[in-house]
Amino acid sequence: MSGNQISIHSAFENALVKSIITTNQTYWWLGGLALGDETTGFVWKWIDGSPYNYNNYGVSVSAFLSDVLRINANTGKWDDVYRIDSGFDYALPFVCKTRPIEYHQ
Repeated sequence: MSGNQISIHSAFENALVKSIITTNQTYWWLGGLALGDETTGFVWKWIDGSPYNYNNYGVSVSAFLSDVLRINANTGKWDDVYRIDSGFDYALPFVCKTRPIEYHQ
């Protein structure tokens, strides 16, 4: 079974993720990446390839200044982090999502 870091597409999914994650760790990684460059501009994408059609930003989020998303376990709100500044040197937990397994007889 394979999966990806979570992509969230509705308030219901966001509430479900918030109910799964524990508050003993404040921030958890989401599967959002800002892709592009300064010339063409940046857009948020989900690493699983699904459409970026929902957000739950707690503060202003800028794909120009940041390139990954995290969720606050206490509030369920999202914010962004610049990967280079954070260095990914600190470990954060994350939630994975898998696609349903198809059953054939």
